[in-house]
Amino acid sequence: FFLSVTYNNDYLTLILSDGTEIKLAVGIDSQIVDLFIFMGQSNMSGRGDASLAPEVPKGWGYEYKVISDPGKLHHMAEPFGLNEDNAASGVSDGVKRTGSSIAAFTISYYTRTNVPIVGVSCSKGGTASKFWMPGGKPLEDAIARELAAEEWLKENGYKIRNNYMVWLQGEDDLSSVSVEKYKSNLSAIVKEMITRTGVTHCMTMRISQPNTASSTTQQNNIIQAQTELCKTYKEF
Repeated sequence: FFLSVTYNNDYLTLILSDGTEIKLAVGIDSQIVDLFIFMGQSNMSGRGDASLAPEVPKGWGYEYKVISDPGKLHHMAEPFGLNEDNAASGVSDGVKRTGSSIAAFTISYYTRTNVPIVGVSCSKGGTASKFWMPGGKPLEDAIARELAAEEWLKENGYKIRNNYMVWLQGEDDLSSVSVEKYKSNLSAIVKEMITRTGVTHCMTMRISQPNTASSTTQQNNIIQAQTELCKTYKEF
């Protein structure tokens, strides 16, 4: 029945007599995963210290490196998204990706769900919401990364239980975007992701409270917009 059977730490690969290949993920704790694409600007891309990040236990989460190493899942660790730059689309942050919140997010998520996440990075510091609008190269890049991750997981025997986008952005819109404009921009971005990929919902991380009195009004406007989106639309 078999031409060959090979095994490594992660996969059992069976080649049937007719040439059919069956690949089973046997070294990974669960073939049921929740897929997340993490999008936004610097706070999503990561400007922290990776050495201070918590260590993700084995089997709790993975990163799928669409750009730099798409042939396997990588154990989730900081700095998340390292080497996942795409100069052609403009989604490029280089060595600035020094550590993010994604490892901590992974631990919290698994603790509450007992389901590992597969994370995909698509972020760049210093980007306004208009940078990510439909029709532009950055959002096309995000869609391509998401679809590549979905395809790879399905081809390698994984079941995607939930498929989410996580958005952390807004500081670069402070001086030029109203509440309604920010809501309109982000709604358009999320709608495009949902229409063209398996993403069903956007988890929106609100930007932080202002550090100075002069920026209070602008930051509160973005916070208000993000809060209203989550209260008003089922996709958020």
